[in-house]
Amino acid sequence: MRGFNAGAGQYVLQVTFDPAALPVRCDRFTRRTPGQSPLETEELTLDGHHCAHLVAEGLPPCLLGLRWDWE
Repeated sequence: MRGFNAGAGQYVLQVTFDPAALPVRCDRFTRRTPGQSPLETEELTLDGHHCAHLVAEGLPPCLLGLRWDWE
């Protein structure tokens, strides 16, 4: 998760998982403040290299990140 106090022009995040420990679900999320429920979420699909990617542009002040579940 990454916080942007004044917003940001562009942000890219990539997470690579070990093939022996792949998550059952991976989501992108945006929050205004810590502890707040996500404003928006989007389920992501891992690519052929077991990676999840997030690319965002023109960000307002927010918290942005990826989350995943093992079960």
